[in-house]
Amino acid sequence: MKILVLGGAGDIGREAVRDLVLQCDVEKVSIGDLRLSVARDFRQTLLGKDRAEVLAVDADRPADLATAIAAHDLTLNCLDSCRYERAVAEASLAAGRPYVSLCDDPPTLARVQELDPAVRERGLAFLPGMGWTPGFSSLLARKAAALDRVDRVRIAWVGSAADCEGRALITHQIAAFTGELLSFQDGKTVRVAPGSGEETVDFPLPLGKALVRHVNSPAPLTLPRAFPGLQELT
Repeated sequence: MKILVLGGAGDIGREAVRDLVLQCDVEKVSIGDLRLSVARDFRQTLLGKDRAEVLAVDADRPADLATAIAAHDLTLNCLDSCRYERAVAEASLAAGRPYVSLCDDPPTLARVQELDPAVRERGLAFLPGMGWTPGFSSLLARKAAALDRVDRVRIAWVGSAADCEGRALITHQIAAFTGELLSFQDGKTVRVAPGSGEETVDFPLPLGKALVRHVNSPAPLTLPRAFPGLQELT
């Protein structure tokens, strides 16, 4: 399998590339980026660097994007989702290639969901919103749901703003705490104020007790589709 990682030299893209080059069913991973010197230096640090290549891809040029996607079996989009999500998803659909992204912006993810009929008609797998949260947190909820009927899902996480170095990450941190936020309560999508709903969650050690509040996430747009009868997703 040949995989294109757009933004592969970025903070999150690097972690994906590091993991993918070590998978036995991956033949080649293309680090799709415009910062070629940064990407080449990063490639040299990889344990599986022989499976990696640096590929210049300009996501602002549709023809460039389409050519790169068509040459791979799968595209993982680690670019700024607000700016590039829909364009990369449409290019993947046009090329007939599966698509995975880290999109954590609700309005943007909703625009990708509009492609669902066309994606299903072509028999493709499209998985937007597959980062840490949403993404990993959603998979954990899905795994837990196999144990019983699901009425309520509460996702709580703690992170440090100091972890954010890339421009896209900083932008998403700000967006997560601004504007009206989506929540799913009493069986329907509602809007809540950012930073509201404060409560204390007892996390496993070494973290322990921490205050959590409502933040922006597209999970209320995705998980209720997987759990018929769900009444609450916060």
